[in-house]
Amino acid sequence: MDEDRQDDNEQEHSLFKDKDVEFDEEGLEHRGDIDMEDDPAYHSDDARYVDNDLYELKELERMASEPGKRELSTRNLVGQIAVCGQIAPGLNEESTHIWFAFSILSIRTEGFFKVRFCLSDLQRIPEGGRSTTICEVFSNTIHVQTPKRFEGTCGKAVVGALL
Repeated sequence: MDEDRQDDNEQEHSLFKDKDVEFDEEGLEHRGDIDMEDDPAYHSDDARYVDNDLYELKELERMASEPGKRELSTRNLVGQIAVCGQIAPGLNEESTHIWFAFSILSIRTEGFFKVRFCLSDLQRIPEGGRSTTICEVFSNTIHVQTPKRFEGTCGKAVVGALL
């Protein structure tokens, strides 16, 4: 019986064989490093975006601190709003990258939004104190639409009408 399973696994693995994929003796998949070239043009305006984000952040903080102003943010962002960063594997020794995966995150209201990201060091919180923010940036503008208005949605179909 175990030999049959092993033969089936070998056949599956040969069907999906990839040059960077290896399988261990238990049949678990392991991918090798993938070389990806970074496009310098992509980062050409980074400083401008950071300056713009910092300006917007300071303006929002100024507006929020004014007496009599209503709350600037609402609870439109729902889901996993705090995650730990992971160091990206397979990078050269000269640079380190950290990625954050927000796997379950949604915005409840239609419109245009920017998401503010705050990076904090939670290991250095003073006893009874608050964590200090290392960096804050805004995302690019996000256009949130209802499923009916989403541009990628196909027109009405017979199946959709029956549902």
